[in-house]
Amino acid sequence: GSSEEQAGLAKEYLKVVWGALLQCASSALPEVSHPPLEFMAAYVNWLKRKAREEGGIGTEEVAGHLEPILVVIRTKVQYSQDCDPDSQGEEEEAQEEYRRELLILFKNITRMAPALALSFLQDTVGHVTAQLNLLPPSSPPGALPPSLRWPELEGVLTLVYEFGEGVGGGGGGRL
Repeated sequence: GSSEEQAGLAKEYLKVVWGALLQCASSALPEVSHPPLEFMAAYVNWLKRKAREEGGIGTEEVAGHLEPILVVIRTKVQYSQDCDPDSQGEEEEAQEEYRRELLILFKNITRMAPALALSFLQDTVGHVTAQLNLLPPSSPPGALPPSLRWPELEGVLTLVYEFGEGVGGGGGGRL
């Protein structure tokens, strides 16, 4: 068939497997969550190329795919509660490599769809800020509310930093 027919067929296949792909990517088991990242990275790179060629991504369908990827990134970029990022063990090295891949994917989305990434970050930071506002004024410095764990806070701050790097560096998009 023609390349248009193949593209249409690929879109239909993607619709069928998208939910399962996101569930796998969200799994707590690295052997389940890591392989979908490769697909998502390839998909986002394909979208970037297509956006360059056509002058933008523009479809709600694509935004509907990017936003769930951002949710996965926000969750998976967090260290586990018992992880020591300063440790040099094999498990920590694997976690750092996975985080690097997630952050590259995040920057690619940020450069391609900066308004979408910014809106996502505003919601995420708003959630964290609301949690921090639950602390009583008498709380000791550095205290976190029970509903907010340090990995979540660190992950959000990392995404804010990477967003700035994505839109500010590397010829990225403008807001």
